[in-house]
Amino acid sequence: MRGLANTKKGDFRAAISDLKKARELNPNDSETTFCLAYSLACVASSEAAKKLASTAHKISPKDPYLERFFLFFYGDVCVYRQR
Repeated sequence: MRGLANTKKGDFRAAISDLKKARELNPNDSETTFCLAYSLACVASSEAAKKLASTAHKISPKDPYLERFFLFFYGDVCVYRQR
């Protein structure tokens, strides 16, 4: 998917557009949701990014890939471990 590829290479503005379209097609894809959150955070939309990161966590609460990135949004205690 182009949005994920753009996120991985650091082209966050291009990624945001693609990832928003991908989420419209599949809003329950936690990886797409998290990549959108990460891309938004990298261009300073931190409140929207936090909301999307929380949404990704709700979709896949025990996904080990996503869990380690929650620290990016929530400091040194990730949401998953607070529950």
